[in-house]
Amino acid sequence: MSVEWDDIALENLFNDPEGPVGRDLERRAIEAEAAAKRLLSQHGTGRIYRKNHPHRIHQASAPGEPPAPDLGHLRASVGHDVGVDEQGVYAEWGSDLAVGVYLELGTRRMSPRPWLRPSLPAAAGDSEL
Repeated sequence: MSVEWDDIALENLFNDPEGPVGRDLERRAIEAEAAAKRLLSQHGTGRIYRKNHPHRIHQASAPGEPPAPDLGHLRASVGHDVGVDEQGVYAEWGSDLAVGVYLELGTRRMSPRPWLRPSLPAAAGDSEL
């Protein structure tokens, strides 16, 4: 029995976004992105209040719940990317809106409304969202 080592094939396996590892990471990022968007689509059970317009009513999320949708800007900003860095191919998902971090982690005046970390199990295929 002999083993043949192919450095180029191994390099492509771990560093090519179009290779099997890259395709699998993209599939997982898409699942996690979809889970995050589902979380950001749930109605809140928190306080109900009127917005600037007299006929516009919003029910906020309660502490610990994902943020309740209002205008949908955060949900619309969620996306994913697959790339390559010095460690190899990677996938990421999330939002570039600063409000996403404040909602995820909370602030001095607001308890967290996690939406990104709860989407992580979907990347592993363990999501029921």
